[in-house]
Amino acid sequence: MSTNTTGDFPIVNARLAVEEALRRKATQSHTISGRITESNNSLSGVKVSLYNSNGDIVSETSSVDGQYSVETSSNANGDYTLTFEKDGYITQTKSIIDVAEDRTLDVTMQKDTNNPNIPANAPTFNGHTYYLYTGYTWQEAKDYCESVGGHLATITSQEEMDFIVNDLESKSEYNEPIKQDKELKK
Repeated sequence: MSTNTTGDFPIVNARLAVEEALRRKATQSHTISGRITESNNSLSGVKVSLYNSNGDIVSETSSVDGQYSVETSSNANGDYTLTFEKDGYITQTKSIIDVAEDRTLDVTMQKDTNNPNIPANAPTFNGHTYYLYTGYTWQEAKDYCESVGGHLATITSQEEMDFIVNDLESKSEYNEPIKQDKELKK
């Protein structure tokens, strides 16, 4: 009868290596990231919160240029819930089961049409909603916008300016003053 002189060392060593790799994987954090859009436009300023299975907040951030990224806790394997919140939009909740590696999760937000602070006909550009209120001084307009969760528009690109002008031109009550202003600038 022959005996194996090498014993079980290779099998034991392989098992220990696998267990160590699994332990390391289970104790490292992972990234969950993705894109947030509304009507195919990037949506910035969305509050993204990551909760563990106990309901504790693990990570929070706000989307920038429609992108977000959150880190799981160091005991990363487990179930998590992501919430996406922005005033004037329906809150989105996504469950992520068994996070054991980095994940990508894209989300599409929808306007909350039941929000009385956002007129139903308010157009959206690049994740921002625009509405023209008339009859206010600058300070009154600023105060009003802030009281309903918004702010006065800050135009940061030619594309945004073109969008606003085109939207206003489509509304007959503003058409003539815009045409006159364009004529003066020629």
